[in-house]
Amino acid sequence: VLTAFGMAPVVVGLLKASLEYQTVFGIIAAGFVLAYPLLIPIRPVPRTDTEEKVGLLEGLRYIKGDGLTLQLSIFCFVGFFIVGPIQVIFPEFARSVLELDEAGRGGFMAMLGVGLFIGGITTRAIAPQRARGWLILGNALLAGVLVIAIAPMRSVSLASGLLMLSGAAGAVLST
Repeated sequence: VLTAFGMAPVVVGLLKASLEYQTVFGIIAAGFVLAYPLLIPIRPVPRTDTEEKVGLLEGLRYIKGDGLTLQLSIFCFVGFFIVGPIQVIFPEFARSVLELDEAGRGGFMAMLGVGLFIGGITTRAIAPQRARGWLILGNALLAGVLVIAIAPMRSVSLASGLLMLSGAAGAVLST
């Protein structure tokens, strides 16, 4: 899912390079309209409002009562919360500092998706042999340092490489 999230800017950048905003938004809307019917065969288990509330409260009690789960939940919230601003500020950075056009900005932002993909595969391969907590903490710190290192960059290739590496390090949070 995060790979698609990271790769989408390439597609949108390429579309926007040759189409107007209204057309790009129309294509995105059409994607939603075409994708949602794929969910029709999925039948949820019917539950009453009371069962929903009980299930939610039970889950929240479990998270609150299990220290590790609570810590990981907070850590993941913070990590994913930061992805939003990255998706906002990096395209502007790519436009104003790296002087990239629409397609170039899409390609730059895709490096995050490439990194997430590579990091996810790598994490799956090495996680069973490592202390998971240290792996998450270390890679979260590394991802942050790499994001900071992008700010002074004026080279598209260096900034793209750092963004990819930051995505790879950040993938540990979701894998």
